[in-house]
Amino acid sequence: MLISPPRWENGYPPKTQLQLEVVVMLESVLGALLNQLGEEAFVGIYAKGSALKPWDSPLDYVPELSDIDVQLVLRDPALLNDIELALAVQAEMERRFFQRVPQPLHLPRPQIMVINPYLSDPNFSPSPAAIVQTLFGMPYTEVHPLTDREAVREADRWGLLERAKPEDLKAFPLNFIDMPGKYLFHCLRQLTWRVGPTASRVLSLLGSSFEEAWGHNRTHLAPPPPPPPPPHWPPTTPASICAPGSFSAQVTPIPTPRGGPLCMGCGRSRRGGRLHKEVELAITLRGSLEHMGNTVGNRLQAGGRVLRLPPLEGSGPPARGSGCR
Repeated sequence: MLISPPRWENGYPPKTQLQLEVVVMLESVLGALLNQLGEEAFVGIYAKGSALKPWDSPLDYVPELSDIDVQLVLRDPALLNDIELALAVQAEMERRFFQRVPQPLHLPRPQIMVINPYLSDPNFSPSPAAIVQTLFGMPYTEVHPLTDREAVREADRWGLLERAKPEDLKAFPLNFIDMPGKYLFHCLRQLTWRVGPTASRVLSLLGSSFEEAWGHNRTHLAPPPPPPPPPHWPPTTPASICAPGSFSAQVTPIPTPRGGPLCMGCGRSRRGGRLHKEVELAITLRGSLEHMGNTVGNRLQAGGRVLRLPPLEGSGPPARGSGCR
């Protein structure tokens, strides 16, 4: 069942305060890196990810679950292998943040990655340049340009299949069984990075441009709820039925590879196509993990506070045969 995205004013933390704290953390990270390593150590420092996209609804930034992605290109890729230097960066980053925000509403979580080893990997796709901030050094498009759009699409296909293995999802609940209280938070994080990119990967496989699939926030990607069905729904025309329990619908404005409608029950283009398995697994993956995420979120205690996530209407138990990695 499709539901409308939640609204910031409906009991969620104030967006302006959360955004301020994200900006302060990002500036703290930048200041600590430059001070501890020196400007000469960097080819570039870049910020990207959901924290920097528009926050149209609470789907777009979830405090302490969403990361602040910071990518580094170093002149010496092994520089941060020094544990003392890495801890010095961490300590200064933390000190700078709490000097400016002594009592934050949340503690933004940076995710710092040295990307030198991955720049030659075709499966390590860049982000759309419009959603990346160059914090220091060379422009992002010169360091990590988009050179092969089909390679990006292939990486998206691989990502869907890799995270939709039935045997992995079948064993996943055992990750929760020994996580009392605040430790359950780590399991919730393991679900979010699996669910988050699903919509963008599916759009990529269905033919959307790289910028359209990966350049928008989750609110933009989430479809609006459908209008109430007319009295004669569901249709009984045999041509509209792909399998028992499923129905056919035209997915617009995103065409399938051969322009045919997509069966929402099995994910297969009605006129053929190569996306059956990938899209089917993506639909199954998202439903299964959202169900587990809501179950975990509603039981989560972190730091003496209970984190209550609104249940996803219409979510049910994981479908048989669904899976992820």
